[in-house]
Amino acid sequence: LARLSGNLTPVSGTAPEVLSQTLFLLEAGLSWGRAPLGGGSSRRHGGGLAARPARAAAPGSGGQGPCRAPTRQPAGGARYHPAAFWGRSRHVPVPHALGFGAAAGRSVDKSWKELSNVLSGIFCASLNFIDSTNTVTPTASFKPLGLANGTDHNFLRYAVLPREVVCTENLTPWKKLLPCSSKAGLSVLLKADRLFHTSYHSQAVHIRPVCRNARCTSVSWELRQTLSVVFDAFVTGQGKKDWSLFRMFSRTLTEPCPLASESRVYVDITGYNQDNETLEVTPPPTTTYQDVILGARKTYAVYDLLDTAVINNSRNLNLQLKWKSPPESEAPPVPFLHAQRYVSGYGLQNGKLNTLLYNTHPHRAFPVLLLDTVPWHLRLYVHTLTITSKGKDNKPSYVHYQPAQDRLQPHLLEMLIQLPANSATKVSIQFERALLKWTEYTPDPNHGFYVRWAPLTYCPVAS
Repeated sequence: LARLSGNLTPVSGTAPEVLSQTLFLLEAGLSWGRAPLGGGSSRRHGGGLAARPARAAAPGSGGQGPCRAPTRQPAGGARYHPAAFWGRSRHVPVPHALGFGAAAGRSVDKSWKELSNVLSGIFCASLNFIDSTNTVTPTASFKPLGLANGTDHNFLRYAVLPREVVCTENLTPWKKLLPCSSKAGLSVLLKADRLFHTSYHSQAVHIRPVCRNARCTSVSWELRQTLSVVFDAFVTGQGKKDWSLFRMFSRTLTEPCPLASESRVYVDITGYNQDNETLEVTPPPTTTYQDVILGARKTYAVYDLLDTAVINNSRNLNLQLKWKSPPESEAPPVPFLHAQRYVSGYGLQNGKLNTLLYNTHPHRAFPVLLLDTVPWHLRLYVHTLTITSKGKDNKPSYVHYQPAQDRLQPHLLEMLIQLPANSATKVSIQFERALLKWTEYTPDPNHGFYVRWAPLTYCPVAS
C-alpha cells in the first residue's frame, strides 16, 4: 500500500478582528466506492455528498471539543505522515462533508444555500440539490478546528446527498486548485480513468483559518486537499500481489512540484527489510519512518521527491513491490472500531434500520457518537429504538432526537453510546414508508430509496 503526502502553505492573511465577523470552515468531499463506516456511497448504488459548517471565535481558541469527528484535522502544522491517513485517523474520508459559519447579521440558512450553490458551480457537483429536506443541525457531532468555537451548534449545518456519484467533472476543478495542477509532483498520478476504476475513491477540500504566529497577530486561510484511493492489486494483477506506480496509475513520477515545501511517498514495509528473501522493493528507499499505530509498530519507506538523487538517477520514479514467493493468504487487519448498516424486513410498507457497531479491542471500551439522519418519507417509530451489547440493553448516555416534517426536514438522531470491549453493539429502529406523490419519486426509482450513512465519531476520554 503506497501513500502520498504533501503540504501547502497558507494562501493569504488578514486581521483577526475582521475574521471574527466572517469566519468559516469548509470541508467538501466526494466519494466513489464503498464507505468504510456507516455504509452508503457504493459505485453501483451511488456515491455521496454532504455538508456541514463551522463557527467563529476568538483567535487561539482551538475549537476542539471532547468529541472529534472522523474528518477532523489537528490544529497547527502537523505533517502528513502515513499514520495521519490510515492509522490515527487524522483524516478519514467518511462523512464527505462541507461547512461554513454565517457572517454576522445574516441568515444561516440563506448563507448555507448560497455556499452550496457556489461550490456546486466551482466543483461541477450536485451540491445545489441541498435544501431543507436533507439538511439538519447536529448538537454534538462535527466540532470545527482552526479559529472556531466548538460550543455553539446553531451555526452548524449538515447535509447528505447519497444518490450522487463522483465523475471526472468533479476531479478536474479539484486538480486545478493544486499549485502545479496535474503538471508536476504527486498530482501527475491523478489520471481519471485509473482513479475511477478503483474499489474506493474519495476526494475532499478543507479550508480553515489558522494563526500565522504564536501570538496570532495575523491570520491566514489554509487550503488542504486530500485524496484517498484503494486499489485491489490482487484482482488487477491477475492473482498476484505485485504492484508498481505505473501499473496502478499508468504514470510515474518525473519531477516535484516547484512550489511544494514537502513532496514524499510512503510505502508500508512493516516486517520487511532489504535482506528479506520474499519481498523486493525498488528502488531502495532514501530513509525510513516508524510510528506506533493502534499498538502496533509500523515501518515505512520514505521517498523524498525534493531530493534530486531520487529522480535524477533514473529520470523517473516508478516504485515497485515484487514478491519472490507468493505470500500466504491472510485477512487484512480489522480496525478496533468499524460499523455495518443494513435494512431488514419484508414487503413495501414496514421495515427496520439496523446499525452494527464493532469494538474489537480486547480490554478497552470506547465511547462513540452516532449521528443518524433519515429521510422524511421513512417514518420512524422511536419507541422501537433498541440498543443491545452482548445480549444486554445498552442505555445511551446522551440522546437527541428531532422528528421529521413531511417534505420539510429529515429525522435527526444523535446518541452517545459506550461500546464494551470485544463486543458488537446493535442499534435498530423500525420505520414505515410514507405514501409519495408520483412527482416525488426520484429518477431510476427501480434502484429504491437511498438511506444516508451514519457518521460515527470516537470520543476520546480526557486523561
